[in-house]
Amino acid sequence: MTDAPSPPYGQHEALLEALRQTLGAAAVLRPDAHDPLDRYQVDWRKRYRGQALAIVRPASTDEVAAVVDVLQTPAFLCR
Repeated sequence: MTDAPSPPYGQHEALLEALRQTLGAAAVLRPDAHDPLDRYQVDWRKRYRGQALAIVRPASTDEVAAVVDVLQTPAFLCR
């Protein structure tokens, strides 16, 4: 399995802003020094660790569909 290329940093911020506008800021969590969000990035056995740009917490199936729509925006697709 190969890693998809990472979009430039500016696109990360644009993606996060689009998600905040779609779901509200409280539903888009960013890791920081006070809360690295490890509970979302480590499996229950603590064997596998991920590194997420953000944790997105949609509250309904409609919000999940809205997140998918944002992610399918051509500006955010990895090529």
